[in-house]
Amino acid sequence: MTVPPFDIAAARERLHRNDAWTHFHETGGLIETGPTHTNVNDVRIALVLPDAAMT
Repeated sequence: MTVPPFDIAAARERLHRNDAWTHFHETGGLIETGPTHTNVNDVRIALVLPDAAMT
């Protein structure tokens, strides 16, 4: 696999922003697997403690 040339400063900025998608999309290295239908990103969990536990 040949890695195309890219702007190292832009790559570092994307790394700083945690934006790997843009980097790999623009450099041709993005692998898209498609929907998994697992709803993993939809899960929210909240822990509610009674007031006595706060002391």
